[in-house]
Amino acid sequence: MNPFFSRISRDGTTAQRGFTVLLYAGWAITLSYFPSGVLLFYFGSAVYVRDLLLALHIIASLVWLYRVGDLRTVMRESAILLLVPLLLIPAIADGDYRFEAMRTVKWTFFWLDWIFIGHFAFQKRNWDVWLGVFMGVTAFELLMEWLIGAYEWKVGHYVFATATTWQDKTLFGVQAVKDLMLEGRIRIRGFQRDVFSFANLMAMSAVIGLAWASISRTVWEKVIAFTWAAFFSIMLVVSGGRSALFGIFASTILSIAYVVDHRFTRRWSGNYVLAWVAITVVISFAGVGRLTEAIGSTLLSKTSIGDSESAYMRDENWSNMLDAFEEEPIILVIGGPYASLLDTRISPMFHWADNQFLWDAYHLGLAGEVAIAFYFFRVFWKAKESSYPRAVDVLVLCLLFVVGEGIARESLTFMGCMPLFVACGYVSSSSASSRSASSRSSRSRRRRSHTAQEPLPFVR
Repeated sequence: MNPFFSRISRDGTTAQRGFTVLLYAGWAITLSYFPSGVLLFYFGSAVYVRDLLLALHIIASLVWLYRVGDLRTVMRESAILLLVPLLLIPAIADGDYRFEAMRTVKWTFFWLDWIFIGHFAFQKRNWDVWLGVFMGVTAFELLMEWLIGAYEWKVGHYVFATATTWQDKTLFGVQAVKDLMLEGRIRIRGFQRDVFSFANLMAMSAVIGLAWASISRTVWEKVIAFTWAAFFSIMLVVSGGRSALFGIFASTILSIAYVVDHRFTRRWSGNYVLAWVAITVVISFAGVGRLTEAIGSTLLSKTSIGDSESAYMRDENWSNMLDAFEEEPIILVIGGPYASLLDTRISPMFHWADNQFLWDAYHLGLAGEVAIAFYFFRVFWKAKESSYPRAVDVLVLCLLFVVGEGIARESLTFMGCMPLFVACGYVSSSSASSRSASSRSSRSRRRRSHTAQEPLPFVR
């Protein structure tokens, strides 16, 4: 065998150096996706070089995981996510829907790469100067995003306005926005290509703060973390990011509960997540318009987020999807893309589903939807065996946010899902490590017991 592909010990210096390099390389590539709009403004189509870098990082990660003997473990945990690109193959083959389908497939590779990053972070588990540098760069980038957004909200125009319109599409079908108005004031875009990505990034930053508060051990760290979360939540509200409020609200309650009594909260966190899943399913069928109007008129009447017009448009969209299920039940069996091969009246993709649960049901069928849900809950329940409970707490908070945001968005195709998959990779690696250590300990005990029971060869 080629020496490069030969196995090496995961505990060796070479292995640790590889984990470190891949961790920081993946982190740097992810950071290059944050200021998407400003990079497009200055570099145009050259920004797609980062997609090539992402592909190279995935390949390098697969090779290294094979070398250290972790590939089978990691892929066994995450292989079920490959159902998404497989079930979208007919949509990719259709010229009218290829861009939209390819964008979703691209995100499934994002998920895989972020799982790898979480795995590398667990294997590294030691502080060095570069970890502080990368954390500082990430915080600086997010704060700059906040400041640019605040400036746009104040002056009423975009800082990086391009010549694009709603009709223009990027390579992967992301529609760019120019001069989208809401109540006479622009919706904030910041460094992003569109206003929705800005709101999602603000929400993600808030959830990171909530997770930090939940696992911090000192009072001053908790205060800073909650302040960070509030800082970005305010900009989320200002930017009209109503879609993320369900997830933020659910995660905030759980984060506060962790601070009050983390042992009790940890014991019941699984039930809390299941309760929110049930709430999202009910809202998906009942509609969000009246609920949004009631909340907006009561608490948020003086902000742009109090406008419920788009919520009623979303309800109409959901109703159209439910009607499609009723008219063509085969969609729920094999998914819309494959159903379109049997009936040309069925569309391979449903534009702007604005609901992750209904999106999964339409494009993947109920079996695919259950499979994707099973991935997250499998990671969660196996994590209970882990000796890293604070990592599990972060996973629960991030999962709760994505579930909550999924009521009004395809939440798995936005940057906000990044912490969730990183946490999944970290927790999966930690639970596998715990099981491996337990197995080694059990084998060692059996060997000692066997040695103690058998007489020595020279004893008569």
